[in-house]
Amino acid sequence: MRPSRGRRQSGFALLLALLVLLVTGTLLTIAARRSCHEAMLASQAQRDLEITWGARSVSALCLNDAGRMLAQGRMEDTHTSACVHRTFILGPTTFEALVSDEQAKANVNRLAAKTGGDLGSRLRALQSDLSSPLPARAAAGRTVAGPGRTRVQHSSLEDVLEVAHPSQLVDLDNPPGGVGRLTCWGDGKVNFKRADDVVLKEMLDGVLTQTQVEEALAYRRQAPDCTLGELLTHLQLTLDRRAQAASALTDTSSCHSVWVVAQGTTRKWYFLYVSKEAPAPAKPERWSYAW
Repeated sequence: MRPSRGRRQSGFALLLALLVLLVTGTLLTIAARRSCHEAMLASQAQRDLEITWGARSVSALCLNDAGRMLAQGRMEDTHTSACVHRTFILGPTTFEALVSDEQAKANVNRLAAKTGGDLGSRLRALQSDLSSPLPARAAAGRTVAGPGRTRVQHSSLEDVLEVAHPSQLVDLDNPPGGVGRLTCWGDGKVNFKRADDVVLKEMLDGVLTQTQVEEALAYRRQAPDCTLGELLTHLQLTLDRRAQAASALTDTSSCHSVWVVAQGTTRKWYFLYVSKEAPAPAKPERWSYAW
C-alpha cells in the first residue's frame, strides 16, 4: 500500500525542520565560540591596557623623582647608589621598579668610539663577574654622519648584546650587575660619584694611567661627596690630562631610567623608560621600550 500524499508531506516537513534545527544549532555554536573568543581578546586587551598605563604611571613617578630616590637609596646602603629598587602595588598588580642613573654606566657609543671596533672585549670585561654574561653581537645600529666619517649609533642594548629575553637585561635581586653597567643614553660622561669601580676603570682607560685611576678611586672612598674639580685637583694632572678627564667625567647626572616589571598570574611584562634632561625651554628626550 502506498503512503498518502499527506503523510509524505508531513515526513518532508519533519526532515526540513530537523535540517533547520541542525543548521541553526551549528550557527549558534559558531557564534558562541566566536563570542567567547572575542570576549577573551577584549579581556586581554583591557588587561594589557591596564598594565601599560600602570607601568607608565610608575615610570612617571620614578623619573620625576629619580634624583631624590637615588640619594635615598645611597643612605639606605643598597647595592649601589647608581640604582634603587622600589615596589608599587596598583590594584591586583605588583610593579617592580628599578631606577638607575644612566650616567653611572659605561656608554657603549663612547666605548665603541674609543675602541675603534674592539667593543666586544670591553663588553666582556664589564660583565666579567657574571656567571652567564651576554655575548656581544655585531650590531648594525644607526649610522650617523660625523666629521670626515660615519659612525654607528646604538640606541638599545639589544644592538650590542645577544638577548633572548628581557629578564637578561634587568636583575632586580642584584642591581646593577653586569649589563646594568651599560647604557646607550646620556652624553657619554660618567658620574664618578656613583659609577662602579669597573665602569670607571673601563671609561678612564686611555684617559688616565692605571695608577691615577686607582688614586681617583681611593680619593672617592675617602671623600664620597667631593666634586669633579676637587678630584682633578687632587690628582695633580697635567693640563692635557685634566682636560681629557673633564671630558670623560661628571659629578652630576641628567639621564635616568626606570625598568618596570609587572607580575601577572601567568606572565610578566617588561618596560624600560629613559629620560634625558635638556636645557630650558627644550623638553627632555624620552625613550620607551616594551616586551
